[in-house]
Amino acid sequence: TKVRVFKTASRENAEGDNDMIMFMEEPADMRGNGFLMLGHEGRDDDRYIYVPALRRVNKIVGSGRGGAFMSSDFSIDDIGQPELGEWTWTFLGDKEVDGHACKMVEATPATDKIRKDTGYAKVVWYIDEALKTTRAADFYDKQGVQFKRMEVHEIQDLGGVPFATDMTMTNVGTGHSSRMLMEDLAVDQGVEDGWFTNRALQNGF
Repeated sequence: TKVRVFKTASRENAEGDNDMIMFMEEPADMRGNGFLMLGHEGRDDDRYIYVPALRRVNKIVGSGRGGAFMSSDFSIDDIGQPELGEWTWTFLGDKEVDGHACKMVEATPATDKIRKDTGYAKVVWYIDEALKTTRAADFYDKQGVQFKRMEVHEIQDLGGVPFATDMTMTNVGTGHSSRMLMEDLAVDQGVEDGWFTNRALQNGF
């Protein structure tokens, strides 16, 4: 088992999209590694990584979105919310997931570029009917074969907003999995614009 501990902050920006910044705190030899995502309505989000040993911020190009996030089973594209306009959405019906009534919604890439960049031919989302948030998702590769499944084990209510705080991404072929736990969460903390910049990615917030 490999453990990675991050601190993170996020906000809804002026475009109504999400910005997020993350820093690794453990293990000690990887402390300071960072990830910044700046959301943009109607165009590709900007994604950056910072590795202190290299002393520079690198932008992740679109073709890198399907790469592993910090050597986990989550991809870089899996971190954050999907851009609705990048996908074509189809309602597939109702399905119960772990005792919760869900709506099945299939998302297929709206363009060949999105298919290539993400590595997904489609994603089937299972949306909790009551909470309007994800309970599970099945991910299919470019050949249309399922190769990953995400399961949400816990959803917490924070200020009236449901947050997935415990989830697992499993590679269905190898059985390898990565678990993401969210702890010590707080909302409406007055984040600053300066937190979501390349300078903050290098110096912290």
